[in-house]
Amino acid sequence: MYANNDTRFLLYTNNNALYLLDTTVSGAGTKIVESPKNYGFSKDDKLVYYITQNDEAYLYNRNNQEITKIDLNVNKIETIYAEIIVYSKDNSLYYENITNQESYNITDNYRNVELNYDNN
Repeated sequence: MYANNDTRFLLYTNNNALYLLDTTVSGAGTKIVESPKNYGFSKDDKLVYYITQNDEAYLYNRNNQEITKIDLNVNKIETIYAEIIVYSKDNSLYYENITNQESYNITDNYRNVELNYDNN
């Protein structure tokens, strides 16, 4: 999976491990985690998210290789934009400010999320 805005960066799995590859540098890339259930890039490509087999959600900062735990029992990452992450957990929708790690329950019942990025 290529980054959203820059084809220089690529996420791939090899033997069930998730790697981040900078295609301008030789080598296999940086191993991020073993056996992720789901993964992807933030909208601005600065962060990689992944959900483990135990439904724990994490963020990997591409610039400093720092890993931050988001939450437990996460079903899906809906979006990561700037300092905000929106995700589902236990059939509820959550909003978290990544910088100060404050989470808010948006709703306890939802079917889908539609996002509008036109006001960037």
